[in-house]
Amino acid sequence: MNSWKILLITLGFISLVSCGTNTPAPSATTQNVFFLLADDPATQDFQLNFTRVNVDIKELDYVASDSSITKVALTDSVYNLKSLMNGNSVLLSQITLSKSVTIKQIHVVFGGDNYGTLKNGTIVPLTISGGIQSGVTINVDETAPSTLSSYSVIIDFNVGKSIFSTGNNTYTLNPTLRSYIADVTSYIKGNITPAKLLTKVFVVTGSDTLWTVADTTNKNYFRISGLIPGTYTVQFMPTDTTVVTNTASATVQSGSNVSLDTIRITQ
Repeated sequence: MNSWKILLITLGFISLVSCGTNTPAPSATTQNVFFLLADDPATQDFQLNFTRVNVDIKELDYVASDSSITKVALTDSVYNLKSLMNGNSVLLSQITLSKSVTIKQIHVVFGGDNYGTLKNGTIVPLTISGGIQSGVTINVDETAPSTLSSYSVIIDFNVGKSIFSTGNNTYTLNPTLRSYIADVTSYIKGNITPAKLLTKVFVVTGSDTLWTVADTTNKNYFRISGLIPGTYTVQFMPTDTTVVTNTASATVQSGSNVSLDTIRITQ
């Protein structure tokens, strides 16, 4: 299983972002660029016990194709990752960039105000691993077409690969991120019945696996984003078992998304 490809999941992107009155109008030579934060859901039992996962982002920089490094202004500092799943995201920053310049890398620096809230209400600190103090640098492999007046760069936070239990209700945070341009990738979405059956959804192509957890507060909706063209096997596994109960097939074509028929799981 290719762990880097797992980071492709995302659970969605533009639903919490709108182009308001503060968004400058792009010109013939510029594009508006939105930096969005989204979350890959937890997959391990101790991670599913969190009702909130708050991360403190204190700095965001991008490296452009001309090798320049630019720090951008953030909309906030602490973000709840549990609210950024299955089609949700939050705006971190927006800029206007020349169409002749592309974003090649993003550097994220985390502060010290990271914590999780357990189901019993206990608040526990998430201690940043020592090697992450200087930040995390991630590549942006896609390029936005110059025909777009704006585009969105997704910073995809993989909770399932980032939080580790060290025992006695203590946890460390080793942020695992990926970034991609939403406008040139696709997604697979759908709903699962029973609507309250908490279910893991896996998307498999070759040796690569992507996953999410369906949203039981929204008709068991799932959405896996950041997909490139190809044929995918979609597997469904209720969280109370280790057995795949249903399988579907989906073909993603460039510039199109896939909506699956309702997946009916027999209990």
